[in-house]
Amino acid sequence: MTNLKKGDRVINLLAKDWGIGQVLKNIHGNNFSIFFTALGPKKIVNSDKLQLVTGKKANSIILDNLFIPQKKEMNYISIADSVKLFLARYPQGFNDPEYLRDERNYKHKTHKHAVKLLSEKNFSELLKKKEYAEICARALKIMTFKPKEDHKMNLLYSYGELIPLQYGLKEIPNQKPFAKNLFYLLYGAADELEDRFDQFCDVLATLKANKWPIATFFLFIMFPDNYMIIRPTPTREAAKLCAFEINYEANTNFKTFDQVIKFSNYLKVELSNLKPRDMIDVQSFMWCIKDDKKTTLKP
Repeated sequence: MTNLKKGDRVINLLAKDWGIGQVLKNIHGNNFSIFFTALGPKKIVNSDKLQLVTGKKANSIILDNLFIPQKKEMNYISIADSVKLFLARYPQGFNDPEYLRDERNYKHKTHKHAVKLLSEKNFSELLKKKEYAEICARALKIMTFKPKEDHKMNLLYSYGELIPLQYGLKEIPNQKPFAKNLFYLLYGAADELEDRFDQFCDVLATLKANKWPIATFFLFIMFPDNYMIIRPTPTREAAKLCAFEINYEANTNFKTFDQVIKFSNYLKVELSNLKPRDMIDVQSFMWCIKDDKKTTLKP
């Protein structure tokens, strides 16, 4: 098939286990560079065995959001190989005792602590009483919470993230807008998410604390079924390994946040055999696959 063009989706009739492929470019004549979902980028020197796919058969969330580096070679790892990496470290998956100790338990305990301090009912009552200082104090307690096993919280870093926020919230004029916009972020209407997120980031900017981990922490820790925290380096590395475009920008913005949620949901679906409970498991999986220093695939 020589009339393929960039963006066309195909399958290799001799290797259907490569998954759906998307034509990246025509190298020369009948030779193409194609990204296959289960393989990554592949040079095809003879396209006669390629079959064009269209309609529902061509649907692929990873190809719809495909990340192709402009200068460097793609360091792609398929979901199957990512799972192997994860299971090499934690053989029992998301129920492995070491995984629970290393990754999940302290995050889930922080979630329960957060819900206890800032449930919608408690938060609403504090707002009615204009207890803005108390709301700010509770927010900071959640961010610095240490579970009973004294596991170090690694979702937020003090220098450059927590400390600016702590200093900013000492100023009384900053407490009301922070409290009100945090409530709006957490409990506003679902169809207002972009506005909720943008307004909260605006408040963080006035506090000189508008960093991705701070901006996304509360949604993640309060509602781990639906939202993801963004730690720039591991999130970007995991997305690149999965070839998923998250439109990352250093400055907080809803477009990037929305794409990270899509990426996280994609991973949750692809990991269904491991039965992830929520985004805590997905976030932990992302953290593990980006770290190739401790675990490598056996040949």
